[in-house]
Amino acid sequence: MKRSRLLPVTNPIWQLLTENKETATAALFRELCVTSPNLRHWLWNDFAREDDVRTSFKQALKDPVAGHKWDRAFAGQSEAWLVEQRRLRESMAETVTYGGLSRIEVEQLIRYYQAAGRVDLGAFLLAQYWFKNRERGSATLIRATMRFIANIVKSGQVGLLNDFAKALGYLETFRHKTKRASVVGYQDWWKLNLSLYILQNPRSAYRKRDLTAHLKGLGLSIDLRQIQRFCVQHGIARDISAGRPRRQNLRSS
Repeated sequence: MKRSRLLPVTNPIWQLLTENKETATAALFRELCVTSPNLRHWLWNDFAREDDVRTSFKQALKDPVAGHKWDRAFAGQSEAWLVEQRRLRESMAETVTYGGLSRIEVEQLIRYYQAAGRVDLGAFLLAQYWFKNRERGSATLIRATMRFIANIVKSGQVGLLNDFAKALGYLETFRHKTKRASVVGYQDWWKLNLSLYILQNPRSAYRKRDLTAHLKGLGLSIDLRQIQRFCVQHGIARDISAGRPRRQNLRSS
């Protein structure tokens, strides 16, 4: 009887997990240098030449609070810049353009209805980022993935892995326009289209008749009360001024 020979394990995940710790660290550091010109510049100039830079970085390695400050400073987001960002947001609070929502909030709304509310939003967003960056993950993506896996291990919510797999399936199917409605369901389909309309038509408030007309143009007949509930649920401001919408006269100069 012939003795079976063990075949070498070629699974890429296994190869990564069995790497020497220092080799893995060096590989990750090299990949970060490849993807970040700023990091390369900082290493070859600031860190190599300035004692103060090396001292502050050493402190950032020891103290998490100092580390977070260093992260922001490296990215050009110092405390002074963060304060200025808050001031600008407050000064612009009266000039919202998506019915009271920011662009990021509307985009999150769209992603939520793409997932049809049937998968965890974090799992869906992570899947979406991986879907767009299949070849090489960014530092942001690597950190988010590590946090996602760590949360699963700590909480025991292994169902999040199923949500991640479902999200990848949704994204793949969603690439085909004819299959989108079947992926998200009828109720979420009209809400998704309404969210897309809002993103593409920024204004401070929306008339219900305009929202209804848009949906009808897509062949979707939705009761006004449902549209109103949708707006209230997501904090989308409605234009309740009386009268018919004004017509703009376009004259050639």
